Amino acid sequence: MTSSFFVVAPRRVESVLAEELRELGVDKPSTFATGVRVAGDLELAYRICLWARVASRVLLHLGDLAAADADALYRAARAIDWSEHLAPTGTFAVDCTTRHAAIGHSHYAALRLKDAIVDRYRAEHGERPSVAVERPQVQLRLHLEGAVGRVYLDLAGESLHRRGYREASGVAPLKENLAAAVLRRARWPEAAAEGWRLLDPMCGSGTLLVEAAWMATDRAPGLEREYFGFLGWRGHQATLWSQLLAEARARFAEGSRRPVEILGRDVDERAVELARDNVRRAGAETWVELEVADLVGARSPGDRGLMVVNPPYGARLGEPDAVATLFDRLGEALAGPYAGWRAAVLCGEPELSSRLRRRIRRRHRFYNGSLDIELLSIEPRADEEDVRSLPTAAEVDVAPFVNRLRKNLKRLAAWREREQISCFRVYDADIPEFAVAVDVYEDWAHVQEYAPPRSIEPAWARARLEAVRLAVPDALGIAPEHVVTKTRARQRGNEQYVRLGATARTIVVREGPARFLVNLHDYLDAGLFLDHRPTRHRLMGGAPDRVLNLFCYTGSLTVAAALGGARSSISVDTSATYLRWAADNFELNRLPRPAHRLVRGDVWAWLEQYDGATFDLVLCDPPTFSNSKSRAQDFEVGRDHVRLVEMIMPHVSRGGALWFSSNKRGFALADEVGERFAVASVGARSVPPDFGRSVPHRQWEIRWPEAADEARRG
Repeated sequence: MTSSFFVVAPRRVESVLAEELRELGVDKPSTFATGVRVAGDLELAYRICLWARVASRVLLHLGDLAAADADALYRAARAIDWSEHLAPTGTFAVDCTTRHAAIGHSHYAALRLKDAIVDRYRAEHGERPSVAVERPQVQLRLHLEGAVGRVYLDLAGESLHRRGYREASGVAPLKENLAAAVLRRARWPEAAAEGWRLLDPMCGSGTLLVEAAWMATDRAPGLEREYFGFLGWRGHQATLWSQLLAEARARFAEGSRRPVEILGRDVDERAVELARDNVRRAGAETWVELEVADLVGARSPGDRGLMVVNPPYGARLGEPDAVATLFDRLGEALAGPYAGWRAAVLCGEPELSSRLRRRIRRRHRFYNGSLDIELLSIEPRADEEDVRSLPTAAEVDVAPFVNRLRKNLKRLAAWREREQISCFRVYDADIPEFAVAVDVYEDWAHVQEYAPPRSIEPAWARARLEAVRLAVPDALGIAPEHVVTKTRARQRGNEQYVRLGATARTIVVREGPARFLVNLHDYLDAGLFLDHRPTRHRLMGGAPDRVLNLFCYTGSLTVAAALGGARSSISVDTSATYLRWAADNFELNRLPRPAHRLVRGDVWAWLEQYDGATFDLVLCDPPTFSNSKSRAQDFEVGRDHVRLVEMIMPHVSRGGALWFSSNKRGFALADEVGERFAVASVGARSVPPDFGRSVPHRQWEIRWPEAADEARRG
């Protein structure tokens, strides 16, 4: 009997899965965003469960249910005779996913389907099946879309990537089915058939090695798997399954006689031991050799082979670090002893690809978890032009940058002397070819490269950044070891707060009567926003009694307000790290506690729950975007700032004000805010002279209308 099946795959692996399913006998697979739909009999489904290396699940479509609401879903589900799938005393589980569904709560929909099944069994048999979270006899999956619910039987039961050999893994490993997809894209099955060897020089826990060995020896990935979702299903055909297992064992017995040479290396001895354990559990030690060595190793690589490597991805934002150096060394190997090899390199940063020194022939995009990565395919070197030389800092004419830096320094000198400014921005991408921001913190320089556009050759962008790094010490009169370089790309969520290192190297900087701790090494932002200096100076010149600082970061505005006369304050942020930093800033400035309180929590929840006295001044500089785990819904300042202002204003005293700012490019306060409250733009007064060419943020004062009238009359 022909049935409909949906074979689930990781994102961006669907086309690889479709190729694999054709090899397994699927005729005209239909590819979708999350998998492949196929038609066939139970034998085909069993073969997919047993042999598909890149699939995650195999779902048998049982039928569609009316699901305009939860009650309609219940009635439709109760009308089904479930006894052909599950014994009255069996175990089952229900999972639910939704997409633009009439029933918005997936967990509630799953409960209603469960209730319908249980109630039907109880009415017909006087007993009911039990719910089992772990390895139920029948795993049902409900997908709601619009007013329709599709019910599937999960024949895999649990994800097919769980082969059983990997009990432990290293940092951010590839799942087994994604590793198999990488190997297929690298054309390892064809290379193995031609007698090529395979090398993974950064093997980690050995997943690529095991998957490569199983492919080369024709070992079914599900051969020794203990649990499938169909084993306890009433429709299971045990004899058919036994025949398919016997066939798979025979194929492996034949394939295991093939000559296969697979080598794994890693500089980390612990990783090699972990890989050795996994290889042994997979029964692949006959074909896989492991050694503690760097990526080149001591032995001659031979004249042909396939190198497949999953290097550390590194942070998308951060200092040039060991990941870049590692790609340089990999590029040296590909330009030298491995120039005649085919290579497939997973890369999390597009700009790193030019460090490989070889022409990239194909790029395939994957997701490893939430990480967007590329598989870079490199063919054996055809001629000398395939090996690229990389530009160096010495080839960059850095004179225009140095001249502009010195010119800016001279322009700001009188202002810095008059205002006693020791932390300032001296350069901000003034020359397009040198797209960096240079900030001075006392006797340190903080150089942030803006991520170059794709039109700029990454190798030249790196050479220019290195030239800048070398030029800054002499131009600013700063010691070379006091220059810290980072790359700043477009941020998502709270990425400006993502930790990049763990040096804990802080310095104390001065700003008027205030002292602040700055960390230039471990985070994208140093802990003190220089563009908000006028706001801090304004607060130090005089602040009202009660101050609330929302999204307080490291508490610099609160410190300024307290030094300006605020008797009490509350500062709210979700980050324990930055609240500790704020506490250190409070202690550094000898602010009395508990008059100045620090509160860790979601700002929205805090605003809803706080029922204390109102504040004379509320400071709010929200992130442009936040997807904090503490909130059910993400926050985007352009979309959500009206609601945020409406929640803040009841906590502002009638004579008080909200100072609201945003660094989102092109941000404008919505008209609804001005219709309800009195709004005044602070404008250029909130931007210091060292940021004169740019508009790093915009700021507004928001008051109750009657308070604004009184202020004007006064």
